[in-house]
Amino acid sequence: MIVFSFVKKDPPFNLVDMFIKHPLRFDILYKKRVDVRVKDITVPIAAIDHLIKIKQKAGRNIDLNDIAQLKKLNALGRKSK
Repeated sequence: MIVFSFVKKDPPFNLVDMFIKHPLRFDILYKKRVDVRVKDITVPIAAIDHLIKIKQKAGRNIDLNDIAQLKKLNALGRKSK
């Protein structure tokens, strides 16, 4: 997996990860995306289960906590349905 991270260090802080080599096929990610409205722009976001798979493939220590939090968030979403 090859990712470039773009960071804006001044408030409001922003981070955008751009995948150069996709960890999962784009068509699969896009089909299950969640569209989030940010002001007047719709931003497609990968589904939680796909984010978990991507972070598992990354295999970094920093991703372990993210995976745990994403699993909790996913469980909360399932309980509310």
